[in-house]
Amino acid sequence: MASNDPALYYNSTKNAFTFLGKKYIRAIFKKNPYPNPCQIDQFVNQLGCSEQQLKKSLRNMRKNEKKKSKSAEQPVSLLEIGSSEEEESSVISLPMLFLRKIKQHEAGLMFAVIEKLIKLDYFINPARMGKEIRPEEIHCLTSNTAKDGKFFFDWLKCYCTYANLQNPPTRYPSTELRKKSKNFEFIQPKLRNFLLENKSNVFVIQTHHIVLRSITSDEDFKALSQYGPECASHLCDTKYCLRKEHLTTETIRANQSRIKCPGLIMILREKHIIEYYPCVHGQNNSKAHDDPLKYTCRKITFLQQHGAATNYYQSLF
Repeated sequence: MASNDPALYYNSTKNAFTFLGKKYIRAIFKKNPYPNPCQIDQFVNQLGCSEQQLKKSLRNMRKNEKKKSKSAEQPVSLLEIGSSEEEESSVISLPMLFLRKIKQHEAGLMFAVIEKLIKLDYFINPARMGKEIRPEEIHCLTSNTAKDGKFFFDWLKCYCTYANLQNPPTRYPSTELRKKSKNFEFIQPKLRNFLLENKSNVFVIQTHHIVLRSITSDEDFKALSQYGPECASHLCDTKYCLRKEHLTTETIRANQSRIKCPGLIMILREKHIIEYYPCVHGQNNSKAHDDPLKYTCRKITFLQQHGAATNYYQSLF
């Protein structure tokens, strides 16, 4: 996935794409000259340009292509990746290429450094729960099972900075990597060689991608790209969250469908949990291993069950 750093892909002062930006757009065009609206939105977010600017570039490329050949090329699916390493690297961003160069434990060490630098803590995002109950009240909910208020209080909490919680950023938190990054001396030789190979002095990587790399084995990690079958996904729908349990990889369709998902449905009688139902994403995920809460959207919809109505209903039978 392309970095969201405008200086890397788009020069806002000159209102023009940089060399890397043009290269990335050519890669987009090569794979699919006609991306759909959803893909356009994702590319715009990655490149840091406007929708009109990206569409204009793609439109100009199509015109040039028609001049070269009378017969227009058929659009190629974004899911079809070149088989050779050289072709694949031409459509994968520098951050993703770098994450494939390092090991799982190295990504873990990187995130440990980041944790100390930006002072992360656990908070509940109020936007991910109904107004029927305040975040601090969840902790006091009782249950006849181990899945009580304390459990769901922890299950719901994001790992982020207090500043981001108060003023949510419009872009994903990122980490800058340079040839002389003092904070990451343990990977400096590998980082320096990588930048020299790619003729670059710096690149910006989305921090949650580092977290995902740290929890994915070397043999299982695949570059997260709009050209591949999976993308990064926040189960909490909170882009600044860096909690490992809230991050996963899934198809773009599954990721987009989480936006309107109500999340976990919890039925209460006053302050007691009567029942709860994991969302469809948790129930249908093949990686859940009999734990549907693991991939359920980290948001709760509360339904209050009134005792008088319930007693009356039971008296009818």
